[in-house]
Amino acid sequence: MTIRASTTALLTVALAVFAACTAKETDGTPVSTDDPSDAGEGDAGDSDGIDECEGVDFPAAGHPPRVLVVLDRSVSMELGTPDSPWEACADALVAITAQLDYQIEFGLLLFPVLGVVCGAPSAEPDVPIGASTSEAIEDAMIASGPDGHGTPIAATLASAFQYLAGLDGDDERFVILATDGAPNCSDNPLYDCETCQWTGTECFDPRSCLDDLGTYSVVTEFHDNWGIDTYVIGLGGVWDAWEEVLSNTAAYGGTGDYFPAQTEDGPSEAIAALQEIAAANAECVFDVDWGALETGVSQDPTLVNVLVEGDIAPFSADCSNADGWYWADADTFELCLGLCEDYKWGVVSWIHASFGCETVVE
Repeated sequence: MTIRASTTALLTVALAVFAACTAKETDGTPVSTDDPSDAGEGDAGDSDGIDECEGVDFPAAGHPPRVLVVLDRSVSMELGTPDSPWEACADALVAITAQLDYQIEFGLLLFPVLGVVCGAPSAEPDVPIGASTSEAIEDAMIASGPDGHGTPIAATLASAFQYLAGLDGDDERFVILATDGAPNCSDNPLYDCETCQWTGTECFDPRSCLDDLGTYSVVTEFHDNWGIDTYVIGLGGVWDAWEEVLSNTAAYGGTGDYFPAQTEDGPSEAIAALQEIAAANAECVFDVDWGALETGVSQDPTLVNVLVEGDIAPFSADCSNADGWYWADADTFELCLGLCEDYKWGVVSWIHASFGCETVVE
């Protein structure tokens, strides 16, 4: 599988999937009583003058959500031509995690444990959540392959939630479950092959029984008690019988409905699903750590510019310029609707701040 070689082409597909983000309402009041827009028209539009000014570039601290992708690697994920659900999801994951490196911190938890029937993984993911994990995720998937037996979704999600709940900080965190089937592998003593619904063509023991109720219980607990939601992507041709299970899992997990992603024609639908989930959760809010600036660097908010991919974005107190930014409070700036939309969907990624030069306004 040559995932890395296809990443550039996949990003082109991903960028074609576009939707609007919701604008955050603001009163547009700058943090300083001296509104940068009071500057003369010549000064405000003099980008050459700004370029000549020796501002101090400083990374803006965003609030990237923490996302753990919980990916099914049971043997059925290898079925399908020309692209199996595994192949398509691998390509999609590498493309999206590379594209949204600044916006979201990704991690990966594969299940079931290889060599163990119905083996649920521990709370330590294959790739811990962090920045710039695209390459590590690709390597983990290449090293693994879909060769597991059983689909212990309930137990695996319990491990995923345990990991997420133990992370420091209060940034948003959630799970993306990607699977081609229904949960089984329960140790519930009430399950019996004579009375339960099978998840395959045969029932060898109670672990072959559908474990929908156990799965609903786990995602409900973490949605209600921990605020950790579960998104669900159904890969490949999910059986009609399991669509309701996946839909209910998403509903109980706080995310409405599952995302169907056919994979027989490649990873485009999986990319679209991941892109939509990511865009719905990425934030356009950035903190300014004034105390981290070197001695002598201006802390005057009217001498701050926001750089997007190295270019200056205009200050727009009321966001009348959709490609601008505004001060949300004394230590936080936010992107306006159009720029926020581009950021959430990965059209732009690199957001920095420059200190010491007159703010460029709309």
